[in-house]
Amino acid sequence: MFISKRQSKGQTYYYLDYSLTLASLKKHYMKFIGPKLDEKLILEQYNKLITKITLDRTKHIFLKYKSILKESEIYRLEEIRTKLDVLKKVLPESYKSYKEDEFIKYAQGTSAVEGNSINLHEAKEILEKGVSISGHSIRDVKEVENIGKVRIYLDKRKEIT
Repeated sequence: MFISKRQSKGQTYYYLDYSLTLASLKKHYMKFIGPKLDEKLILEQYNKLITKITLDRTKHIFLKYKSILKESEIYRLEEIRTKLDVLKKVLPESYKSYKEDEFIKYAQGTSAVEGNSINLHEAKEILEKGVSISGHSIRDVKEVENIGKVRIYLDKRKEIT
């Protein structure tokens, strides 16, 4: 998603633009902002655009998953996916940071379910800096390290379509 500037009759107008491919259909979305960039209006139009994109995505996949999920559940999942897609395109570094934080929470939570005593801060130190944490069993530290190794392995594999 980006803001485009267009000229008409000597006046400059701003729009929110977003392109999306649904199956083999390419769709382009635009929302009018106005002759000046107003933060409140941009946010309002952004929310309308996210809603429109989410509705289109929901309609597109509802028939495939209607026996498994309610339409409202599909809508909510598509809304999350749309916002993440926008974040990934507009702020790639923020998206990468978000994914890293989520993985650390996942690794710590997954190991905690199994009785691991490593907390979130310690898991971050293990995964980001490769340090060993004193006061914990070697098994607990290795468990978190191994979750990190699995992620590295999965990131290297090729996607199958």
